[in-house]
Amino acid sequence: MTFNPATKTFSGTPDTIGTFKIKVTATDTAKASVSAQFTLTIKDNSVSINQIDYQNIFIYPNPTSGLVSISFGSTQLQQAIVDVYNIEAKLLLTQTLRNTGHATIDLKSFPNGIYLIKVIADAMGYEEKIIKEE
Repeated sequence: MTFNPATKTFSGTPDTIGTFKIKVTATDTAKASVSAQFTLTIKDNSVSINQIDYQNIFIYPNPTSGLVSISFGSTQLQQAIVDVYNIEAKLLLTQTLRNTGHATIDLKSFPNGIYLIKVIADAMGYEEKIIKEE
């Protein structure tokens, strides 16, 4: 697959059968960025894409002094798993959410630094870096 920056589109013909993860990151001129991860499944020359509706997931505030809110917009997920990793990819916290559209993650006891928050729902994943500072 190739990316055309003029039209802001991906295109191409898959030549391999299988399941692949594609992560797209957009960064603005102020160095703020947002990412979305897609799963591309290729079976017998047919293509399907599944994803969580990333436009409805908000993780804030960033930077944070300790409490991080996760909102799923108007969507109420039956179940989601939230994992928090440190910069060395060590799992520090796991929280399972049920029947909710919002959650709060407490990072107050963690030292200042960069953390990765990973949300898994409906077999799809979403990741965002969070900066914890005083």
